[in-house]
Amino acid sequence: MYFTNFSRRSPLDVSIDYANIFAPVNPPAPSGYTNIYRLYNNRNLEHLYTKDANEKDRLPQLSKDWKYEGVAWKAPKSSSVPVYRVYDPRSGEHLYTKDAYEVSVLTSKHGWRREGVAFYSDSSSATPAYRLYNPAAGVGAHFITMDSYEKSVLVTRGWKYEGIAWYGQK
Repeated sequence: MYFTNFSRRSPLDVSIDYANIFAPVNPPAPSGYTNIYRLYNNRNLEHLYTKDANEKDRLPQLSKDWKYEGVAWKAPKSSSVPVYRVYDPRSGEHLYTKDAYEVSVLTSKHGWRREGVAFYSDSSSATPAYRLYNPAAGVGAHFITMDSYEKSVLVTRGWKYEGIAWYGQK
């Protein structure tokens, strides 16, 4: 929206970018940390987590099904505990785990593909990331949150709490 010379007594030049006025704000991560971005796919009901700002920006451009939801948490740029990302090409679902054995089973016996280290876990003194599973969902069955209230609500709706997945900074 652009106005010029709105009033004869005082010219007014206003430019309002409505498309970005309510967009999520991405504050920079503290030194030694990186933002982990959360996106949601309306088609396959999956949440995707990435430290890659290019991936975060590109997915919604490639498909209107992807919606950016904001910074989920902050992860250390490195630590002794990697969190892996694996992908199921049949369903389009991603799974995140720090368990190398789980990655091995999914990739060797169930056709999932390794996508490498997604990010790193913080020390156990940081905020826990909770992993939940929806047995009623075919795809998008896993969900990660650092919000204990969100976790509790999902459990009352039939999701199964699988435990603390890793740690990060809220």
